[in-house]
Amino acid sequence: MLYVIYAQDNANSLEKRLSVRPAHLARLQLLHDEGRLLNCRADARSGQ
Repeated sequence: MLYVIYAQDNANSLEKRLSVRPAHLARLQLLHDEGRLLNCRADARSGQ
């Protein structure tokens, strides 16, 4: 099942978002490397 999460930022949240961005990107890279991340620009899983 595919799904989308849509959220709006809280006011003045830029500093917090930037502080957790490296960990977020590292997690996405791990999911990609394991073939568990779906890529909307491809027909198959992005890790394959």
